[in-house]
Amino acid sequence: MIEMLLQNENNSSKSVKNLGEQIVVLHRGWVIAGDVTIDGDIVYAKDSRCIRRWGRPLGELATVGPNKDTVLEQPCQEQFPLLGVIEMIKIESDLLK
Repeated sequence: MIEMLLQNENNSSKSVKNLGEQIVVLHRGWVIAGDVTIDGDIVYAKDSRCIRRWGRPLGELATVGPNKDTVLEQPCQEQFPLLGVIEMIKIESDLLK
């Protein structure tokens, strides 16, 4: 997915892509969940929450939601370079809000 976004970025003028609710795995082990928009080579995560402790595998967290062991930080706005993104997982509904 990241490779596709980078390839599209090289082939088009400044475009904004709203990807909706995503779990984003970042460089150095950071994992956040939020409403993701990509503008050029910058990723914006609106109403994002750092996932301090997963509590279950990330794929399950995105489809089933948190459990009693999941720890989410308070919502905030974040931005980071697209090249720092390792993986994105689509969140079903508003499970991590």
